[in-house]
Amino acid sequence: MFPSGNAWESLKTSARNRRTWILVFLYTVSFGGGFTSLSAWFPTYWEQFHELSLATAGLLAGVFIAYGSLIRVPAGSISDRFGGEIVAIVSFAIMALGSVIMTFATGFWPAIAGMMVLGTGMGIANAAVFEPVRRRGVNTSTIISP
Repeated sequence: MFPSGNAWESLKTSARNRRTWILVFLYTVSFGGGFTSLSAWFPTYWEQFHELSLATAGLLAGVFIAYGSLIRVPAGSISDRFGGEIVAIVSFAIMALGSVIMTFATGFWPAIAGMMVLGTGMGIANAAVFEPVRRRGVNTSTIISP
């Protein structure tokens, strides 16, 4: 579970493995670059585009954060049952659908629906990305089938 030997050599070995980069990309899109960024951006979106008060905009962003975080719990079980790779593919399709809805939504309720679909996809993806690591251990040479 913990790296053995030289940490720098371990990092270089991981960096040479394309599967490591795939895993990092998926996690970055679903969490770091996606979920976290949207969590910070949604208050501005709701306040400026839908002309809501800052308190309401913050509340809606909080709903996105709480929902996206809580959906990870059942998504972990789903990933365990069907496999992280398959669930990740489905979750990224759900994220794409939510993004399309958010892009074209001009009204409040369609935007809420898009935000929730996007949160569903991101929450599921967050859990799905960890399933191959948990199932196969930290050996990144076996993560994401070739």
